[in-house]
Amino acid sequence: MCPTPLPASYRSGIPAGDPVMSPSSDAMRPLTTAEYQKFAAGARGHSNIKVIRQLPPNLSPNYRLGYNFVYESANHGWVLDRDSEGYKLFLDLKGDGDLSHAEPLRFQDEGGVPRIDIPMKDGASPWIARFELVQGSGDNAGVALEINSSTYRSGKILLGRREIPFRLSGARGRYGLPGTYVSFDRAGNGKYESYRSTDRWVNLAGKTYEFHVDPQGASLTLRESDSRPDRPSLKNGSPIPDVSLTGLEGKPHAFRRNTADVTLLEFWNTNCSPCRERDAETESPL
Repeated sequence: MCPTPLPASYRSGIPAGDPVMSPSSDAMRPLTTAEYQKFAAGARGHSNIKVIRQLPPNLSPNYRLGYNFVYESANHGWVLDRDSEGYKLFLDLKGDGDLSHAEPLRFQDEGGVPRIDIPMKDGASPWIARFELVQGSGDNAGVALEINSSTYRSGKILLGRREIPFRLSGARGRYGLPGTYVSFDRAGNGKYESYRSTDRWVNLAGKTYEFHVDPQGASLTLRESDSRPDRPSLKNGSPIPDVSLTGLEGKPHAFRRNTADVTLLEFWNTNCSPCRERDAETESPL
């Protein structure tokens, strides 16, 4: 794909290539029945979590259950089992928790990785849900399941004689939403700097541009804007940005004026069950 020269008043979309599956790094250990029942009890009352209510028939004694198959804005469940032909996966595609009539899906060997790709369409764009079996480690030792719906689309911006590669990240066929990113190789060294889709501005080749991502990821639009300073660097060895946050006790914390040799910041979400469990176990003041 040839890059498109960019006039100063450029408003049209710069084309991005076809979607490519992003590497997945999160693997989930399938749960025993007791573990899943504990999860289901915690999910009670959450309409966006579809708990498995009815299992497929004729499962082996070693079947396992799981969650985090997300589509149609809801968290759906699955069952992993094994027979003489290998592993098979049952998905709650209807979102009603009833897998009594679900067809088993068989993993195919893709370069030594057992994989299932399922075409999905629950929005404006079709997308692929990918399931891979991997070997877990540590607390997740044994077979684990990776669920991946993330993709990226690549293109190039031509500013004068400079080519600036970019990537658009998406999830479940959608781009430009909170939680997705636009990455630019600003230095031309193969190292991409990521910007949230909601950040809106980026400095490229000495000028500031407002950017907009097509909802289907087909293009990136840039419009020259008033000059803005570069955002603070978060690379290792860079000074911490001059920010101040308010703690749970109501006191402000200005981190650049902190005299400690090391400051540890822990980020977690009150909607994250593992975060809450870990906090309770450690009795963290955070």
